[in-house]
Amino acid sequence: MEFTAKQLAQVLKGTVEGDPQARVTSFAKIEHGKSGQLCFYANPKYEQYVYTCKASILLVNKDFQPKQAVTPTMIRVDDAYKALADLLKYVTVQKRTDRRHRGFRSSWFLTTKSILEAIPMSDIMPKSAITRKSTRMSMSETTP
Repeated sequence: MEFTAKQLAQVLKGTVEGDPQARVTSFAKIEHGKSGQLCFYANPKYEQYVYTCKASILLVNKDFQPKQAVTPTMIRVDDAYKALADLLKYVTVQKRTDRRHRGFRSSWFLTTKSILEAIPMSDIMPKSAITRKSTRMSMSETTP
């Protein structure tokens, strides 16, 4: 899944510092973050990595005051630990929703629909079958 800093800030109720169009597709540890990834900083013992992190987006607490320039776009939230947990839940729900809508039936329907639209109905069924209403017999009508 791909998210922009602006979308993440809306989901996490945070504010963006930097490029609101910065995009991420995965998570990484702050010490290994690279372009296209999201990292987070909450524990002061990892502050040195904030300044060398190459991630596109960095989640930080609202009260974080950098001592040097920070390269990634920052999203400031009340609690970076909680925001990361909330984001993981959100992504999990989104993936489930996407799977439901992109499942076998959906892809089958779209493929079948496009094929059927390209073929005239008269080529598939006799003309009498297209105009005639379908009549079904229930089990009670077929058994003596």
